[in-house]
Amino acid sequence: MHELARTNSQFCLVYFDCKSLTATPVMQGRLGEKLVDSHTPAPVLPLADNEPIPVRAPAAVSPNRSAPLPAYQPPNQPVTSLSPAPGGDGLTILAGGKEGATMIAPRPIAAQPSLTIVKSPEDTSSQGRQIVLTQFPFMIGRVEGNLLIQDANLSRHHAQITFDGASRTYFITDLNSSNGSRLNGVPLAPGQAKQLSSGALINLGPNVVMRFDLA
Repeated sequence: MHELARTNSQFCLVYFDCKSLTATPVMQGRLGEKLVDSHTPAPVLPLADNEPIPVRAPAAVSPNRSAPLPAYQPPNQPVTSLSPAPGGDGLTILAGGKEGATMIAPRPIAAQPSLTIVKSPEDTSSQGRQIVLTQFPFMIGRVEGNLLIQDANLSRHHAQITFDGASRTYFITDLNSSNGSRLNGVPLAPGQAKQLSSGALINLGPNVVMRFDLA
């Protein structure tokens, strides 16, 4: 019984060793084969040539969040300066642009309207006089207005020149004068504005002739 128990113990060891390492059938012990000593080291099984070797995937590298992304900066745009360029009349400074360049460009200037008295027989002191128009409406008359011409054929307030800022256009209107007005030889209907162009000739009454200019 003791031998059987020892044999059974060896059988258990053989069964454990054979199943996990050598894959020897269990029936081998039952047929009276020589039992394997439990102290005998198990043979090392060589790896097959095509045995896959597991490879550990590299750990994912998390993005560095410690350094913030640079803020978006729009490209430099030229900025128009409101101050005129030193020593340059009618010039505008454009600052900025690529590599902080500074450019000087012509500044648009609005045309300046003026009236020139071409003919004034009764008021010879006014003949040849040029008047720059700076306020509107600009009234012309014998007694009242922005421009006074001493001619008996002119009405108290004879005609006026107006300016439309939206269309940047100038107009002349006869103010229901006694002897009427003409634009480039065409009579003006009282109270109806007519557009002026540079170089237009204006007749006030029978004697006074004026020229309208934009310069």
